[in-house]
Amino acid sequence: MLFTAAGVYISQLGNPAPRAGFHQGRGMTTNKTKKAAAPRAPATPSMSDQARDELFSHILRCGVIEADAEQQKAWMDDTMQYLSERYSELTEEQLTAVRLLGDRFCKPVVRRQTVEAAS
Repeated sequence: MLFTAAGVYISQLGNPAPRAGFHQGRGMTTNKTKKAAAPRAPATPSMSDQARDELFSHILRCGVIEADAEQQKAWMDDTMQYLSERYSELTEEQLTAVRLLGDRFCKPVVRRQTVEAAS
């Protein structure tokens, strides 16, 4: 007799047949009286999340990552002005947090040196 990890018997023909008295799946019973869970409504992102995502999208589309530090700062100032007008519901703290994330997003990745390379 062959069984899968879920305890389902596999017959000689390869068709799975449930083993008597065993729950199928992860502890799920074969009881059909249990109601299915209601589908969840999709989570809507907060205004801060939307502003962050829009900033990241602009950074990627405009090629800001390849620009000089001075050009990045000027571009970021203009873009944050636009975002503060577009997302007027955001507080100064939230806009500052979005700006900080944008500044970090523009910086190149710093690779760690391996022990062999450092020697």
